[in-house]
Amino acid sequence: MTARRRGQSGSTNHCQPRANDDLFSFIAIPLSQLATGPLAAVLGAGRLAVLCGVVYLIAALLPLLSRETRQG
Repeated sequence: MTARRRGQSGSTNHCQPRANDDLFSFIAIPLSQLATGPLAAVLGAGRLAVLCGVVYLIAALLPLLSRETRQG
């Protein structure tokens, strides 16, 4: 029998959001790799790099809109 940490319940439901986050993160990697070639052909490599940088910046700053993130 394993020892439980203080405050940890026997339910495994608390793992579900983390598992979904990991799954979607790993799915995005090959999809973005597959999309890079065709998008670079259409937009050009320089424009695609700038577009990816802007999207990344927005994705990185978006959680700061949540009050829980700023206060936590």
